[in-house]
Amino acid sequence: MSRPTTVTSRSVRSTSDCTNLGRPNFPEGIIPCCVPYWDTTKFLNAGGKYSDALGFHVPEDAYLSDFDEWLPRRWQYRGEPPVPTLLPDMLPSSSWEANLRTVLTQAEWDRLRKFCYQSAGHTCIACGSRGEPHVEAHEAWRVDEATNTQYLTGLLCLCPTCHKAKHLGYANRLGLLPQVLARLQWLNDWSRETLSRELAAVEQRQKELSARKWRLDLSFLRRYGVR
Repeated sequence: MSRPTTVTSRSVRSTSDCTNLGRPNFPEGIIPCCVPYWDTTKFLNAGGKYSDALGFHVPEDAYLSDFDEWLPRRWQYRGEPPVPTLLPDMLPSSSWEANLRTVLTQAEWDRLRKFCYQSAGHTCIACGSRGEPHVEAHEAWRVDEATNTQYLTGLLCLCPTCHKAKHLGYANRLGLLPQVLARLQWLNDWSRETLSRELAAVEQRQKELSARKWRLDLSFLRRYGVR
């Protein structure tokens, strides 16, 4: 988990109200799908498509409920009003520099991340990109304020741009913040004003969590044979 940073109003102003600027580079009219190899036959039998150039995909006018389990979050039903597809992490400062690679052996980490990639068909579960040019594993966490415990809940397969949207401080240090904020706008159908408001809420929540001491719980890893 990389160190976050304050996103200034100037950074937000540098993005555009045209949310399509953050759209990944795949053809109009299709929706890429996250299909693990063990679901290939099921997906194709349901009417899904595959090509070497596009990977697994469906036409935008397909009856999407038939493919919901394979759709990236951008195209899944997210309720009314829709919940965000992706938000920056709002983790307490005590865990900013912590990550699984510091507590696992290289072999254990490689096994976990590769299974994460396979489970999503080597496709970003947020935007549908096939990697730009690779995918990465992001650690997902849940905080329990009653017990001051921060639980690892899983690994998410994300493209580099969507991954940096979880770590805005890292994106800022690399000079990629405008592109990453544009991706957040596109993923969530946000206006520039909504983006600014949501980032302020994330920052405030992170400050509240950082005022407390937290215990990390990695018991999630036991189901994958990591003790």
